[in-house]
Amino acid sequence: MKNRNLHNALAAFFFAAFHVYGANTGNATIKLTPGGELATRVNRNFDRLEEHKYRPENVFLTMEQSGGWPGDTEGRTMLGLILDSQITGREPKYLDAILKRFPSELNERGYFGPIWTDAVNEQQVSSMGWVLRALCAHYRWRPNQETLAKIRRIADNLFAPLGDDFANYPINPEQRSKNKGGASGNTEDKIGRWELSTDVGCFMIGIDGLVDARMTLKEPKYDVVIEKAINRFLEIDQNAIHAQAHATLTGIRALLRYEKRYLPAAKELFRRYMAGCITEAYGNANWFTRFSTHTEPCAIVDSYMVALELGRLTGEARYFAIADQIYWNAICRAQRHNGGFGLENCPMADSPVLKVVVPEASWCCTMRGAEGLYSAAKYIAYSEGDTVTLPQYHAARVELQTSLGVLRFREETTYPFGDKVKLIIEDAPEAKLTLRFLAPPYLAVNEPVKEGFVVREGVFKKGETVEFAYRLKEGVAKPNYDANAAAGFFRKYRGPLLLGEDGKTVWHLMAPEIWEKGSGAITVLHK
Repeated sequence: MKNRNLHNALAAFFFAAFHVYGANTGNATIKLTPGGELATRVNRNFDRLEEHKYRPENVFLTMEQSGGWPGDTEGRTMLGLILDSQITGREPKYLDAILKRFPSELNERGYFGPIWTDAVNEQQVSSMGWVLRALCAHYRWRPNQETLAKIRRIADNLFAPLGDDFANYPINPEQRSKNKGGASGNTEDKIGRWELSTDVGCFMIGIDGLVDARMTLKEPKYDVVIEKAINRFLEIDQNAIHAQAHATLTGIRALLRYEKRYLPAAKELFRRYMAGCITEAYGNANWFTRFSTHTEPCAIVDSYMVALELGRLTGEARYFAIADQIYWNAICRAQRHNGGFGLENCPMADSPVLKVVVPEASWCCTMRGAEGLYSAAKYIAYSEGDTVTLPQYHAARVELQTSLGVLRFREETTYPFGDKVKLIIEDAPEAKLTLRFLAPPYLAVNEPVKEGFVVREGVFKKGETVEFAYRLKEGVAKPNYDANAAAGFFRKYRGPLLLGEDGKTVWHLMAPEIWEKGSGAITVLHK
Protein backbone atom coordinates (compact mmCIF):
# COMPACT_ATOMS: atom_id res chain seq x y z
CA MET A 1 0.00 0.00 0.00
CA LYS A 2 1.41 3.33 -1.10
CA ASN A 3 1.55 6.74 0.63
CA ARG A 4 5.25 7.33 1.24
CA ASN A 5 5.04 6.85 4.98
CA LEU A 6 1.37 6.77 5.92
CA HIS A 7 2.08 7.71 9.52
CA ASN A 8 4.02 10.85 8.56
CA ALA A 9 1.63 11.76 5.75
CA LEU A 10 -1.33 11.70 8.09
CA ALA A 11 0.45 13.68 10.78
CA ALA A 12 1.56 16.33 8.29
CA PHE A 13 -1.83 16.61 6.60
CA PHE A 14 -4.06 16.84 9.65
CA PHE A 15 -3.51 19.67 12.07
CA ALA A 16 -5.61 20.96 14.96
CA ALA A 17 -5.42 22.60 18.32
CA PHE A 18 -7.04 21.10 21.40
CA HIS A 19 -10.30 22.44 22.78
CA VAL A 20 -12.65 21.26 25.49
CA TYR A 21 -16.30 20.27 25.35
CA GLY A 22 -18.64 18.42 27.65
CA ALA A 23 -20.87 15.49 26.75
CA ASN A 24 -22.90 12.88 28.55
CA THR A 25 -21.95 9.31 27.78
CA GLY A 26 -23.46 6.52 29.79
CA ASN A 27 -23.47 7.53 33.46
CA ALA A 28 -20.46 9.83 33.51
CA THR A 29 -19.94 13.38 32.34
CA ILE A 30 -16.73 13.73 30.38
CA LYS A 31 -14.59 16.56 29.12
CA LEU A 32 -12.32 15.90 26.21
CA THR A 33 -10.25 17.70 23.66
CA PRO A 34 -9.97 15.76 20.40
CA GLY A 35 -6.89 16.45 18.31
CA GLY A 36 -5.29 15.38 15.07
CA GLU A 37 -7.40 13.99 12.26
CA LEU A 38 -10.73 14.18 14.11
CA ALA A 39 -10.31 17.79 15.22
CA THR A 40 -9.35 18.80 11.68
CA ARG A 41 -12.49 17.20 10.28
CA VAL A 42 -14.69 18.91 12.87
CA ASN A 43 -13.17 22.31 12.26
CA ARG A 44 -13.58 21.99 8.50
CA ASN A 45 -17.22 21.02 8.95
CA PHE A 46 -17.70 23.97 11.32
CA ASP A 47 -16.11 26.31 8.77
CA ARG A 48 -18.48 24.99 6.09
CA LEU A 49 -21.53 25.54 8.32
CA GLU A 50 -20.53 29.19 8.78
CA GLU A 51 -20.36 29.89 5.05
CA HIS A 52 -22.93 31.94 3.15
CA LYS A 53 -25.48 29.17 2.61
CA TYR A 54 -25.99 28.57 6.34
CA ARG A 55 -26.19 32.14 7.56
CA PRO A 56 -29.40 33.58 9.07
CA GLU A 57 -30.50 35.36 5.92
CA ASN A 58 -30.29 32.13 3.90
CA VAL A 59 -31.03 29.24 6.25
CA PHE A 60 -34.78 29.92 6.60
CA LEU A 61 -36.57 28.53 3.57
CA THR A 62 -40.08 28.74 2.17
CA MET A 63 -42.02 25.53 1.56
CA GLU A 64 -41.05 25.70 -2.11
CA GLN A 65 -37.40 26.50 -1.44
CA SER A 66 -37.14 23.57 0.95
CA GLY A 67 -38.52 21.14 -1.61
CA GLY A 68 -41.39 20.30 0.73
CA TRP A 69 -39.28 19.86 3.88
CA PRO A 70 -40.34 22.74 6.20
CA GLY A 71 -37.85 23.18 9.04
CA ASP A 72 -35.43 20.53 7.81
CA THR A 73 -32.57 22.83 6.79
CA GLU A 74 -33.15 25.05 9.79
CA GLY A 75 -33.14 22.17 12.31
CA ARG A 76 -30.15 20.35 10.85
CA THR A 77 -28.12 23.55 10.61
CA MET A 78 -28.76 24.52 14.21
CA LEU A 79 -27.96 21.02 15.44
CA GLY A 80 -24.73 20.89 13.42
CA LEU A 81 -23.54 24.25 14.75
CA ILE A 82 -24.35 23.32 18.34
CA LEU A 83 -22.48 20.01 18.18
CA ASP A 84 -19.47 21.38 16.28
CA SER A 85 -19.22 24.16 18.84
CA GLN A 86 -19.23 21.72 21.75
CA ILE A 87 -16.40 19.70 20.20
CA THR A 88 -14.19 22.62 19.22
CA GLY A 89 -14.92 25.19 21.92
CA ARG A 90 -15.49 27.74 19.15
CA GLU A 91 -18.44 30.07 19.53
CA PRO A 92 -20.77 29.78 16.50
CA LYS A 93 -20.75 33.09 14.62
CA TYR A 94 -24.35 32.98 13.47
CA LEU A 95 -26.25 30.64 15.80
CA ASP A 96 -27.57 33.36 18.10
CA ALA A 97 -28.85 35.32 15.11
CA ILE A 98 -30.56 32.21 13.74
CA LEU A 99 -32.22 31.56 17.11
CA LYS A 100 -33.30 35.20 17.40
CA ARG A 101 -34.98 35.07 13.98
CA PHE A 102 -36.45 31.60 14.63
CA PRO A 103 -39.85 32.63 16.16
CA SER A 104 -40.74 34.98 13.30
CA GLU A 105 -40.45 32.13 10.78
CA LEU A 106 -42.96 29.82 12.51
CA ASN A 107 -46.66 29.47 11.82
CA GLU A 108 -49.24 30.50 14.44
CA ARG A 109 -49.02 27.08 16.11
CA GLY A 110 -45.27 27.33 16.62
CA TYR A 111 -43.76 25.11 13.90
CA PHE A 112 -42.52 25.42 10.32
CA GLY A 113 -44.72 24.98 7.26
CA PRO A 114 -48.47 24.98 6.65
CA ILE A 115 -51.08 23.94 9.20
CA TRP A 116 -52.81 20.89 7.74
CA THR A 117 -56.18 19.97 9.22
CA ASP A 118 -57.25 17.21 6.82
CA ALA A 119 -53.87 15.53 6.23
CA VAL A 120 -50.55 14.61 7.84
CA ASN A 121 -47.51 15.57 5.82
CA GLU A 122 -44.77 13.00 6.47
CA GLN A 123 -41.97 15.33 5.41
CA GLN A 124 -43.14 18.06 7.78
CA VAL A 125 -43.25 15.55 10.66
CA SER A 126 -39.75 14.38 9.74
CA SER A 127 -38.33 17.89 9.38
CA MET A 128 -39.72 19.08 12.69
CA GLY A 129 -37.93 16.16 14.31
CA TRP A 130 -34.65 17.92 13.46
CA VAL A 131 -35.95 21.18 14.92
CA LEU A 132 -36.80 19.39 18.16
CA ARG A 133 -33.41 17.68 18.21
CA ALA A 134 -31.67 21.04 17.74
CA LEU A 135 -33.67 22.79 20.43
CA CYS A 136 -33.14 19.93 22.88
CA ALA A 137 -29.39 19.93 22.19
CA HIS A 138 -29.32 23.70 22.72
CA TYR A 139 -31.19 23.38 26.01
CA ARG A 140 -28.77 20.75 27.34
CA TRP A 141 -25.88 22.98 26.30
CA ARG A 142 -27.27 26.33 27.50
CA PRO A 143 -30.47 25.76 29.52
CA ASN A 144 -33.17 28.43 29.43
CA GLN A 145 -36.95 28.48 29.79
CA GLU A 146 -37.51 30.10 26.38
CA THR A 147 -36.02 27.07 24.63
CA LEU A 148 -38.16 24.71 26.72
CA ALA A 149 -41.27 26.67 25.71
CA LYS A 150 -40.39 26.29 22.01
CA ILE A 151 -39.90 22.54 22.44
CA ARG A 152 -43.18 22.14 24.30
CA ARG A 153 -45.15 24.13 21.72
CA ILE A 154 -43.96 21.96 18.83
CA ALA A 155 -44.56 18.74 20.77
CA ASP A 156 -48.03 19.82 21.88
CA ASN A 157 -49.30 21.43 18.71
CA LEU A 158 -47.82 19.24 15.96
CA PHE A 159 -47.04 15.82 17.42
CA ALA A 160 -49.43 15.23 20.33
CA PRO A 161 -52.61 15.17 18.18
CA LEU A 162 -51.16 12.57 15.74
CA GLY A 163 -51.18 9.41 17.88
CA ASP A 164 -53.89 7.63 15.87
CA ASP A 165 -52.29 8.76 12.61
CA PHE A 166 -48.96 7.22 13.61
CA ALA A 167 -50.78 4.01 14.57
CA ASN A 168 -52.24 3.90 11.05
CA TYR A 169 -49.15 4.84 9.06
CA PRO A 170 -49.41 2.97 5.68
CA ILE A 171 -47.02 -0.02 5.71
CA ASN A 172 -48.62 -2.31 3.12
CA PRO A 173 -45.95 -2.81 0.41
CA GLU A 174 -48.65 -3.19 -2.24
CA GLN A 175 -49.89 0.32 -1.54
CA ARG A 176 -46.54 2.04 -1.57
CA SER A 177 -44.76 3.39 -4.65
CA LYS A 178 -41.66 1.44 -5.68
CA ASN A 179 -38.32 2.61 -7.01
CA LYS A 180 -39.08 6.31 -6.65
CA GLY A 181 -37.19 9.15 -5.00
CA GLY A 182 -33.92 10.94 -5.55
CA ALA A 183 -31.11 12.33 -3.45
CA SER A 184 -33.70 14.58 -1.79
CA GLY A 185 -37.06 12.94 -1.16
CA ASN A 186 -40.40 14.28 -2.28
CA THR A 187 -44.08 13.80 -1.48
CA GLU A 188 -45.40 11.13 -3.84
CA ASP A 189 -48.64 9.48 -2.66
CA LYS A 190 -51.59 10.13 -0.39
CA ILE A 191 -53.02 7.16 1.51
CA GLY A 192 -55.69 7.92 4.06
CA ARG A 193 -54.65 11.07 5.89
CA TRP A 194 -50.97 10.61 5.07
CA GLU A 195 -49.12 12.67 2.47
CA LEU A 196 -46.27 10.20 2.03
CA SER A 197 -42.61 10.77 1.23
CA THR A 198 -40.39 8.77 -1.10
CA ASP A 199 -38.09 8.68 1.94
CA VAL A 200 -40.18 5.75 3.10
CA GLY A 201 -40.73 5.68 6.85
CA CYS A 202 -39.28 9.10 7.59
CA PHE A 203 -42.07 9.80 10.09
CA MET A 204 -39.70 8.08 12.56
CA ILE A 205 -37.23 10.95 12.22
CA GLY A 206 -39.95 13.10 13.75
CA ILE A 207 -40.51 10.54 16.50
CA ASP A 208 -36.80 10.58 17.36
CA GLY A 209 -37.18 14.32 17.89
CA LEU A 210 -40.31 13.79 19.98
CA VAL A 211 -38.51 11.21 22.14
CA ASP A 212 -35.72 13.75 22.72
CA ALA A 213 -38.36 16.35 23.64
CA ARG A 214 -40.08 13.94 26.03
CA MET A 215 -36.77 13.26 27.81
CA THR A 216 -35.86 16.95 27.89
CA LEU A 217 -39.26 18.11 29.15
CA LYS A 218 -39.59 15.09 31.47
CA GLU A 219 -43.28 14.90 30.60
CA PRO A 220 -44.75 11.38 30.21
CA LYS A 221 -47.87 12.66 28.47
CA TYR A 222 -46.09 12.12 25.13
CA ASP A 223 -45.55 8.41 25.80
CA VAL A 224 -48.89 7.38 24.28
CA VAL A 225 -48.06 9.05 20.96
CA ILE A 226 -44.48 7.76 20.95
CA GLU A 227 -45.49 4.18 21.65
CA LYS A 228 -48.19 4.17 18.99
CA ALA A 229 -45.58 5.29 16.47
CA ILE A 230 -42.98 2.80 17.68
CA ASN A 231 -45.47 -0.09 17.57
CA ARG A 232 -46.30 0.75 13.95
CA PHE A 233 -42.60 1.10 13.11
CA LEU A 234 -41.94 -2.38 14.48
CA GLU A 235 -44.58 -3.82 12.14
CA ILE A 236 -42.76 -2.64 8.99
CA ASP A 237 -41.06 -5.14 6.68
CA GLN A 238 -38.13 -2.94 5.63
CA ASN A 239 -37.15 -5.03 2.62
CA ALA A 240 -40.68 -5.42 1.26
CA ILE A 241 -41.56 -1.76 1.61
CA HIS A 242 -38.06 -0.58 0.57
CA ALA A 243 -37.81 1.55 3.70
CA GLN A 244 -35.31 4.39 3.64
CA ALA A 245 -32.12 3.50 5.53
CA HIS A 246 -31.84 6.95 7.16
CA ALA A 247 -35.44 6.77 8.42
CA THR A 248 -35.03 3.23 9.75
CA LEU A 249 -31.74 3.89 11.50
CA THR A 250 -33.11 7.07 13.07
CA GLY A 251 -36.04 4.98 14.24
CA ILE A 252 -33.58 2.58 15.87
CA ARG A 253 -31.92 5.53 17.59
CA ALA A 254 -35.35 6.55 18.91
CA LEU A 255 -35.83 3.06 20.38
CA LEU A 256 -32.43 3.16 22.08
CA ARG A 257 -33.02 6.67 23.42
CA TYR A 258 -36.52 5.89 24.69
CA GLU A 259 -36.57 2.70 26.78
CA LYS A 260 -34.28 -0.27 27.40
CA ARG A 261 -37.13 -2.71 26.73
CA TYR A 262 -36.77 -1.91 23.04
CA LEU A 263 -33.14 -3.02 22.94
CA PRO A 264 -33.91 -6.48 21.45
CA ALA A 265 -35.99 -4.86 18.70
CA ALA A 266 -33.18 -2.38 18.00
CA LYS A 267 -30.66 -5.20 17.69
CA GLU A 268 -32.90 -7.07 15.24
CA LEU A 269 -33.48 -3.99 13.10
CA PHE A 270 -29.76 -3.27 12.96
CA ARG A 271 -29.17 -6.89 11.93
CA ARG A 272 -31.58 -6.34 9.05
CA TYR A 273 -29.72 -3.18 8.09
CA MET A 274 -26.39 -5.02 8.06
CA ALA A 275 -27.90 -7.78 5.89
CA GLY A 276 -29.88 -5.67 3.44
CA CYS A 277 -28.53 -2.15 3.31
CA ILE A 278 -24.84 -1.75 4.22
CA THR A 279 -22.50 -1.39 1.25
CA GLU A 280 -19.08 -2.88 0.60
CA ALA A 281 -17.50 0.38 1.75
CA TYR A 282 -19.59 0.50 4.95
CA GLY A 283 -21.95 3.12 3.55
CA ASN A 284 -25.61 2.46 2.89
CA ALA A 285 -28.04 1.86 0.09
CA ASN A 286 -30.49 4.74 0.42
CA TRP A 287 -33.37 2.28 0.52
CA PHE A 288 -33.36 -1.31 1.80
CA THR A 289 -32.19 -3.76 -0.93
CA ARG A 290 -32.03 -1.01 -3.58
CA PHE A 291 -28.29 -1.16 -4.25
CA SER A 292 -28.68 0.48 -7.65
CA THR A 293 -29.14 3.78 -5.81
CA HIS A 294 -26.76 5.96 -3.81
CA THR A 295 -25.36 6.26 -0.31
CA GLU A 296 -26.45 8.95 2.12
CA PRO A 297 -24.08 10.22 4.80
CA CYS A 298 -27.10 11.03 7.01
CA ALA A 299 -27.73 7.28 7.20
CA ILE A 300 -24.02 6.50 7.51
CA VAL A 301 -23.90 8.77 10.56
CA ASP A 302 -27.01 7.06 11.94
CA SER A 303 -25.50 3.61 11.43
CA TYR A 304 -22.36 4.74 13.26
CA MET A 305 -24.35 6.14 16.17
CA VAL A 306 -26.51 3.01 16.41
CA ALA A 307 -23.46 0.71 16.41
CA LEU A 308 -21.80 2.76 19.17
CA GLU A 309 -24.92 2.82 21.31
CA LEU A 310 -25.50 -0.90 20.84
CA GLY A 311 -21.91 -1.52 21.90
CA ARG A 312 -22.37 0.46 25.08
CA LEU A 313 -25.80 -0.92 25.97
CA THR A 314 -25.03 -4.57 25.22
CA GLY A 315 -21.35 -4.64 26.17
CA GLU A 316 -20.63 -6.49 22.90
CA ALA A 317 -17.35 -5.41 21.32
CA ARG A 318 -18.51 -6.47 17.84
CA TYR A 319 -20.70 -3.39 17.60
CA PHE A 320 -17.76 -1.11 18.37
CA ALA A 321 -15.76 -2.90 15.64
CA ILE A 322 -18.58 -2.23 13.16
CA ALA A 323 -18.59 1.42 14.21
CA ASP A 324 -14.81 1.59 13.78
CA GLN A 325 -15.09 0.35 10.19
CA ILE A 326 -17.99 2.69 9.43
CA TYR A 327 -16.01 5.67 10.68
CA TRP A 328 -12.70 5.05 8.89
CA ASN A 329 -14.23 3.93 5.60
CA ALA A 330 -17.65 5.52 5.13
CA ILE A 331 -17.70 8.68 7.24
CA CYS A 332 -14.15 9.73 6.42
CA ARG A 333 -14.64 8.91 2.74
CA ALA A 334 -17.95 10.82 2.55
CA GLN A 335 -16.53 14.02 4.02
CA ARG A 336 -15.32 16.35 1.32
CA HIS A 337 -12.24 18.52 1.50
CA ASN A 338 -14.41 21.61 2.13
CA GLY A 339 -15.85 20.00 5.27
CA GLY A 340 -19.17 19.03 3.70
CA PHE A 341 -20.44 15.53 3.00
CA GLY A 342 -21.48 13.94 -0.31
CA LEU A 343 -23.09 10.88 -1.88
CA GLU A 344 -21.55 7.91 -3.64
CA ASN A 345 -22.75 4.81 -5.43
CA CYS A 346 -23.20 1.33 -3.97
CA PRO A 347 -20.51 -0.96 -5.46
CA MET A 348 -21.91 -4.24 -6.77
CA ALA A 349 -20.55 -7.24 -8.67
CA ASP A 350 -21.53 -5.63 -11.99
CA SER A 351 -20.05 -2.27 -10.93
CA PRO A 352 -17.28 -2.79 -8.35
CA VAL A 353 -16.01 0.79 -8.49
CA LEU A 354 -16.81 3.24 -5.69
CA LYS A 355 -17.32 6.74 -7.08
CA VAL A 356 -18.88 10.11 -6.28
CA VAL A 357 -22.53 10.60 -7.25
CA VAL A 358 -23.18 13.98 -5.60
CA PRO A 359 -20.10 15.98 -4.59
CA GLU A 360 -21.90 17.54 -1.63
CA ALA A 361 -25.40 17.10 -0.21
CA SER A 362 -25.34 20.58 1.27
CA TRP A 363 -29.07 20.48 2.02
CA CYS A 364 -28.81 17.70 4.62
CA CYS A 365 -25.68 15.55 4.90
CA THR A 366 -23.21 18.36 5.47
CA MET A 367 -25.13 19.34 8.61
CA ARG A 368 -25.57 15.73 9.80
CA GLY A 369 -21.87 15.05 9.39
CA ALA A 370 -21.37 17.14 12.51
CA GLU A 371 -23.23 14.57 14.59
CA GLY A 372 -21.08 11.75 13.23
CA LEU A 373 -17.91 13.59 14.22
CA TYR A 374 -19.43 14.51 17.58
CA SER A 375 -20.17 10.83 18.18
CA ALA A 376 -16.58 9.87 17.34
CA ALA A 377 -15.37 12.33 19.99
CA LYS A 378 -18.01 11.26 22.51
CA TYR A 379 -16.93 7.63 22.25
CA ILE A 380 -13.17 8.12 22.63
CA ALA A 381 -13.77 6.97 26.19
CA TYR A 382 -16.61 6.40 28.61
CA SER A 383 -16.86 5.14 32.18
CA GLU A 384 -19.22 2.80 33.97
CA GLY A 385 -18.48 2.36 37.65
CA ASP A 386 -14.76 1.70 38.08
CA THR A 387 -14.30 0.67 34.44
CA VAL A 388 -13.18 2.95 31.59
CA THR A 389 -13.72 1.73 28.03
CA LEU A 390 -11.89 3.05 24.96
CA PRO A 391 -14.00 1.91 21.97
CA GLN A 392 -12.67 4.39 19.35
CA TYR A 393 -9.09 5.60 19.02
CA HIS A 394 -8.23 9.27 18.44
CA ALA A 395 -5.61 11.63 19.80
CA ALA A 396 -7.25 13.51 22.66
CA ARG A 397 -7.12 14.80 26.20
CA VAL A 398 -9.81 13.18 28.33
CA GLU A 399 -11.29 13.82 31.74
CA LEU A 400 -14.05 11.60 33.08
CA GLN A 401 -15.73 10.76 36.31
CA THR A 402 -15.52 7.19 37.55
CA SER A 403 -17.17 5.76 40.67
CA LEU A 404 -13.76 6.06 42.36
CA GLY A 405 -12.91 9.60 41.31
CA VAL A 406 -11.70 11.62 38.34
CA LEU A 407 -9.41 10.10 35.71
CA ARG A 408 -7.51 12.42 33.39
CA PHE A 409 -5.22 11.28 30.61
CA ARG A 410 -3.75 12.26 27.27
CA GLU A 411 -4.23 9.77 24.45
CA GLU A 412 -1.53 9.63 21.78
CA THR A 413 -2.10 7.53 18.68
CA THR A 414 -1.93 7.53 14.89
CA TYR A 415 -4.54 4.77 14.69
CA PRO A 416 -5.43 3.21 12.29
CA PHE A 417 -1.85 3.37 11.07
CA GLY A 418 0.83 3.15 13.77
CA ASP A 419 1.24 0.28 16.20
CA LYS A 420 0.03 1.55 19.57
CA VAL A 421 -2.39 3.59 21.59
CA LYS A 422 -0.65 5.33 24.47
CA LEU A 423 -2.32 6.88 27.52
CA ILE A 424 -0.29 9.31 29.63
CA ILE A 425 -2.00 9.54 33.01
CA GLU A 426 -2.39 13.10 34.29
CA ASP A 427 -4.54 12.34 37.34
CA ALA A 428 -6.21 9.21 38.71
CA PRO A 429 -8.01 7.92 41.81
CA GLU A 430 -5.90 6.21 44.46
CA ALA A 431 -7.83 3.01 43.87
CA LYS A 432 -7.89 0.14 41.41
CA LEU A 433 -9.35 1.03 38.01
CA THR A 434 -10.00 -1.11 34.94
CA LEU A 435 -9.12 0.16 31.44
CA ARG A 436 -10.57 -1.69 28.44
CA PHE A 437 -9.05 -1.23 24.96
CA LEU A 438 -11.06 -2.39 21.95
CA ALA A 439 -9.21 -5.28 20.24
CA PRO A 440 -11.29 -6.21 17.15
CA PRO A 441 -10.45 -9.27 15.01
CA TYR A 442 -8.59 -7.21 12.41
CA LEU A 443 -5.95 -6.21 14.98
CA ALA A 444 -3.24 -8.64 16.06
CA VAL A 445 -2.23 -8.33 19.71
CA ASN A 446 0.29 -10.33 21.73
CA GLU A 447 -1.73 -10.61 24.91
CA PRO A 448 -5.05 -12.04 26.07
CA VAL A 449 -8.23 -10.60 24.61
CA LYS A 450 -11.28 -10.82 26.86
CA GLU A 451 -14.64 -10.48 25.11
CA GLY A 452 -13.14 -8.23 22.47
CA PHE A 453 -11.04 -6.06 24.78
CA VAL A 454 -7.52 -5.95 26.14
CA VAL A 455 -7.82 -5.20 29.84
CA ARG A 456 -5.49 -3.23 32.12
CA GLU A 457 -6.13 -3.15 35.86
CA GLY A 458 -4.29 -1.25 38.50
CA VAL A 459 -3.82 1.84 40.61
CA PHE A 460 -2.57 4.29 37.99
CA LYS A 461 -0.21 7.11 38.92
CA LYS A 462 0.33 10.60 37.53
CA GLY A 463 2.93 10.46 34.76
CA GLU A 464 2.45 6.74 34.18
CA THR A 465 2.11 5.49 30.60
CA VAL A 466 -0.35 2.76 29.68
CA GLU A 467 0.09 1.24 26.21
CA PHE A 468 -2.06 -0.92 23.99
CA ALA A 469 0.13 -2.33 21.20
CA TYR A 470 -1.32 -3.83 18.04
CA ARG A 471 -0.48 -4.84 14.50
CA LEU A 472 -2.88 -4.28 11.58
CA LYS A 473 -3.85 -7.57 10.01
CA GLU A 474 -3.96 -7.67 6.20
CA GLY A 475 -6.09 -10.02 4.15
CA VAL A 476 -9.27 -10.57 2.22
CA ALA A 477 -12.88 -10.86 3.39
CA LYS A 478 -16.17 -11.80 1.83
CA PRO A 479 -18.39 -8.92 0.72
CA ASN A 480 -20.81 -7.35 3.17
CA TYR A 481 -23.72 -8.09 0.82
CA ASP A 482 -24.18 -11.83 0.22
CA ALA A 483 -25.16 -11.44 -3.45
CA ASN A 484 -21.70 -10.07 -4.23
CA ALA A 485 -20.08 -13.00 -2.45
CA ALA A 486 -22.13 -15.40 -4.55
CA ALA A 487 -20.62 -13.79 -7.64
CA GLY A 488 -17.14 -14.71 -6.39
CA PHE A 489 -15.94 -11.28 -5.28
CA PHE A 490 -13.95 -10.38 -2.19
CA ARG A 491 -12.70 -7.27 -0.38
CA LYS A 492 -9.18 -6.39 0.73
CA TYR A 493 -8.45 -4.89 4.11
CA ARG A 494 -5.67 -3.65 6.36
CA GLY A 495 -6.85 -3.34 9.94
CA PRO A 496 -10.21 -1.54 9.83
CA LEU A 497 -9.37 0.01 6.46
CA LEU A 498 -10.93 -1.20 3.24
CA LEU A 499 -8.37 -1.18 0.42
CA GLY A 500 -9.16 -0.19 -3.14
CA GLU A 501 -7.36 0.37 -6.42
CA ASP A 502 -7.52 3.31 -8.80
CA GLY A 503 -5.78 1.46 -11.63
CA LYS A 504 -2.26 2.29 -10.48
CA THR A 505 -2.14 2.33 -6.72
CA VAL A 506 -3.69 0.58 -3.75
CA TRP A 507 -5.35 3.08 -1.44
CA HIS A 508 -7.33 3.10 1.76
CA LEU A 509 -10.52 5.10 1.33
CA MET A 510 -9.66 8.09 3.50
CA ALA A 511 -6.02 8.53 2.46
CA PRO A 512 -5.02 12.22 2.59
CA GLU A 513 -3.98 12.14 -1.06
CA ILE A 514 -7.43 10.88 -2.08
CA TRP A 515 -9.21 13.39 0.16
CA GLU A 516 -7.24 16.29 -1.33
CA LYS A 517 -8.34 15.24 -4.84
CA GLY A 518 -12.00 14.99 -3.91
CA SER A 519 -12.48 11.25 -3.34
CA GLY A 520 -11.67 9.72 -6.71
CA ALA A 521 -13.10 6.49 -8.13
CA ILE A 522 -11.69 3.32 -6.51
CA THR A 523 -12.32 -0.36 -7.23
CA VAL A 524 -13.32 -1.99 -3.93
CA LEU A 525 -14.60 -5.41 -5.06
CA HIS A 526 -11.99 -7.81 -6.40
CA LYS A 527 -12.22 -11.17 -8.12
